[in-house]
Amino acid sequence: MITGIVIVLLILPLLTNLSMSDEGEDEVNIVFSVNFLSPNDSPSRCGHWGLLMENTLPKIGIGIEFHESTGWDVINVRINNNPILDWSYIPTYNEGGYDIFFNKFYWDLDPEIEGMFDSSSLTPYGRNFYQYLNPNYDAKLVQYLAEINQTLKTYYFHELQSMLYEDLPAASVLYGRALYGKKDTITGIDWDLLYDSTHRPELWNNTEDQTIVYAIGGELEAPNCFLLEENSKYAWIGNTDAKWMNAVYGRLFQRNQTTHCWEPEIALNYSVSSDLLNYTVSIDPNAKFSDGNPVLAEDIEYTFELHLTPSVISTKYEELSSWFENNQSIEIVDSNKLNFNFSRFCFSPLNVLSEGIIDKSDVEPLIAAYGYSIFTETPLTGNVEDSLVKSCGPFKMDLYEPLNDNTVKMVPNLYWNNLTSSGGKNAILKEYYHKYILGKDSAVAAMEAGTVDIIDCWYYSVQQDYGENAHMNYILAKTGYQADMSFNMKHPIMGTGELTPLESKEGAKLIRKAISHAIPRDSIIEHLFEGIAAPGTSPVADSCVGYNESMEPYVYDLELAIDLMEQAGYDVRITPTKTSITLLLTMVIGLTTIIGLRKRR
Repeated sequence: MITGIVIVLLILPLLTNLSMSDEGEDEVNIVFSVNFLSPNDSPSRCGHWGLLMENTLPKIGIGIEFHESTGWDVINVRINNNPILDWSYIPTYNEGGYDIFFNKFYWDLDPEIEGMFDSSSLTPYGRNFYQYLNPNYDAKLVQYLAEINQTLKTYYFHELQSMLYEDLPAASVLYGRALYGKKDTITGIDWDLLYDSTHRPELWNNTEDQTIVYAIGGELEAPNCFLLEENSKYAWIGNTDAKWMNAVYGRLFQRNQTTHCWEPEIALNYSVSSDLLNYTVSIDPNAKFSDGNPVLAEDIEYTFELHLTPSVISTKYEELSSWFENNQSIEIVDSNKLNFNFSRFCFSPLNVLSEGIIDKSDVEPLIAAYGYSIFTETPLTGNVEDSLVKSCGPFKMDLYEPLNDNTVKMVPNLYWNNLTSSGGKNAILKEYYHKYILGKDSAVAAMEAGTVDIIDCWYYSVQQDYGENAHMNYILAKTGYQADMSFNMKHPIMGTGELTPLESKEGAKLIRKAISHAIPRDSIIEHLFEGIAAPGTSPVADSCVGYNESMEPYVYDLELAIDLMEQAGYDVRITPTKTSITLLLTMVIGLTTIIGLRKRR
């Protein structure tokens, strides 16, 4: 009889496993398998995230055949048309293409969505490696790109995002965040604009003493806006110099702190030609440089002319020359009006027109006397003094010490209150500093000591760094980083759906939705991003102007994911029948009886 009990104990787990798997989940059939492709440049995130999904997708019936984590040289061959294989489309992974790609992308505030998902932009000529084809999307994109009215433009953009959210050429996983440290007396900052270096420091305040000291993680290197983006050892820090320049240099347009849309700053207004190539800009007649000189059309034309002069070696030369054929593309109409003639359609023209403005009457004589070498001189020293940084922004430079103290000091431009756009208000702060401090610990210690008011995000501090001091806090800013699981829309199961039981695109969409519901976004953010991220909704970053806030992330729900798989026609759940359980119990009893009879004999 003891032997019979042992047999029952051995078989009992088998009976249990017929209906349940680990942690009480339904056991499932693997109904098809896919391959993963991921970049290996951030293994602590992409690698672990890939491993997590390798363990998750089998729980909804999708097996993982192989996961290739590799370099971008290999990835670019797989997600673009390979000329060696003479593809007419990107095939599955086993044929040299991809099935599911762990993608990451950085969006600008102005979302350059043209070429991402439209049918005219299939790779290798565009960025639509998803091979997403939707005539309704294409038609709406045309409306969106041509629209000038911002309300209508936002409406069209919402519709585009809704299509991507529903059709899922990519299942968005998360949106990146950047963490800043701040004292509790700091007000008026739009942290998303600060990350983008298009912030509005004239609206900032420190209620304690109207002074802000901003700790920066990179040394000062660019002495003026013509050298702003030069390649340097600190280029990865995200334009440290652009942060202070945005306070000093006035621009035709600046971002609204509420909507993030472009609005006039030194410009008074503008008009656009019907072909969207000519922009006529009027200058605010009250605009003045920080020494009281009026801002004229010739100052703005001269600023762009310098950027477009190769001898200046401006870091904006390549970008601006792609929009303007030559200096004649910018025409002075009168002392307060200019025409900008673009050589081709520009998605964000007001951004292009928003270069820092310099005073021609100051700079032109210096170039005549000393040549273009003045652009590499330090402000407030030598032949330059402050001529290349004297502008019409809300602040003016008072001190520039890149070598000794590594500090920029700015004070209000008292002529700013003449501007129509500022509403007659000067900057709130009395003094504004950018100060280089080496290392996160030193920067946090300086804030604790009261000598620093803001800590830049590029120190990579975490929430815990600001948790113990009641007067310190942290802020998460949107970064434009977006991570997703990109689907090959030519895959016969997940893309076209021709090999699904439904044999339709609807079956493929149900599978993509199932996968999206199987992504544990909150867990990924907590464990791999230390909480410094937010769940993704559509493959458009939530920092973009016109982001559709009404969309909610696909909830993590494996039961719902399995339901969707079964709606696609797959028998995913293994449900033991009453007959099979009875049969196994009969076998156990029979074996026990036989063993008992043998014992008696």
